Amino acid sequence: MCISFWATGLKLSKVSLGKVGRKNKGSIICKIKKDRKIHEINAWDSAAVYVLYKNKVIIYCGRASCMPVGERLRAHCRDKWANKWDNFAIFSVSPIDFERGCVMRIRKLDERSDRYLKTLEGLLQNVLKLQNSRKEKIPNAYHFQQA
Repeated sequence: MCISFWATGLKLSKVSLGKVGRKNKGSIICKIKKDRKIHEINAWDSAAVYVLYKNKVIIYCGRASCMPVGERLRAHCRDKWANKWDNFAIFSVSPIDFERGCVMRIRKLDERSDRYLKTLEGLLQNVLKLQNSRKEKIPNAYHFQQA
């Protein structure tokens, strides 16, 4: 599986993060063009790599694979990242249900999709040289240095 969609420049103020609790879902509405038609899709339940921005500067990169990206973003509004970010981007591997207008929630990622998200997260962290993110090892990759 590869990226089913990505959304950048999403403003925190335009997203409903809902209330804390299992049944209290928020919404992350993204517009996706398919077959010359614009679809509004709720990306809350996505399995994704996400990037947090403050004033258009990337400050954190993380992965949402065990819980939906919406819940991870909501958690970042209460943890050490609270009030430190104002925009975000998501890179989702979740299939899209265009009829229902949402992504299909993946209860447990298959090994290939999980490895894909770990690789994407690791690449972003290494390329961006983020000091604040935990460093994700890129699966089956070696770090080469110039001799």
